[in-house]
Amino acid sequence: MENRVLGITGANGFIGANLIVEARKQNWHVKGIVRRQESADYIKKLGADPFISKHLEYPGYREAFKDCAAVVHLIGIIDGSSQEFHKIHVDATRLVLESAESVGVSRVIFVSGLGVDYFGKAEWANNDYFGSKWEAEQLLPKYSVPFVSFRPSYIFGPESYWFESLFRGIQKAYINIIGDGLVPMQPIYVKDVTSCFLSAAQGLGKDNAYYDLVGPEVTNMSEMVNKVIYFYNKIRKTSHKVTLHHIPYTEVTKKLNISIEKASVSQCDVLGDNTPLKTELGVIMTPLDFAIDETIQNFMLL
Repeated sequence: MENRVLGITGANGFIGANLIVEARKQNWHVKGIVRRQESADYIKKLGADPFISKHLEYPGYREAFKDCAAVVHLIGIIDGSSQEFHKIHVDATRLVLESAESVGVSRVIFVSGLGVDYFGKAEWANNDYFGSKWEAEQLLPKYSVPFVSFRPSYIFGPESYWFESLFRGIQKAYINIIGDGLVPMQPIYVKDVTSCFLSAAQGLGKDNAYYDLVGPEVTNMSEMVNKVIYFYNKIRKTSHKVTLHHIPYTEVTKKLNISIEKASVSQCDVLGDNTPLKTELGVIMTPLDFAIDETIQNFMLL
């Protein structure tokens, strides 16, 4: 794909910021859609051309997508009302597809969620997060613009909210874990995520395809937390002790003051297949321990 112009919605978020940096390294011209001036200033410093759209507005998105070879649609929430989930996940996806189709974008890259196809089948998936993501996925084949849908597991890396919360817990010597912490998971390093997105943006992989965006190893939350504590102590050359407190699913929304949707994600026991990421998109997966080590070292530089 000779055209090296990439559009990104939600460009100022954790994934979007990392994607801008990696895209610029590969000589992509990046257009980022954000809602506020401070976000526009932030992504401009990262090397993107900002487009401000305070609301979901067709003219603004259409203008931003002009000349783009591909668009990565990152806008999403994990907390909110039913109306907010529908607006941010479903209405925004429809807007992106309509806008991309109208200006001839070659491919829309949609970020869904691992387990969305279990909506209506598994108890943990019967909520507004999984439901709205699943509904948004159903829009993709209704438009003529080719798409690639990625279904990610936990994404981590420098500046990720997940690791920020773990660092706070380590410093307080107390970390809460939802449930028994033994639900299988396949966390994926943000650098692998951006590699997948940029490969898809270049035209690698199949059109109208769905990919499990999962890391190279199966672990669980308890193991993951203990790995983070281990590497933290190794890098800091300390023996910091941390108490892990397990909170039953039935009590988590009240005790941690989090939404049902956020709690339900931790119960998703779906395992994905990352083989197509390697064979079709040419991505070399980062070993989990290396990714954790590098993430912690980067956090200590912030």
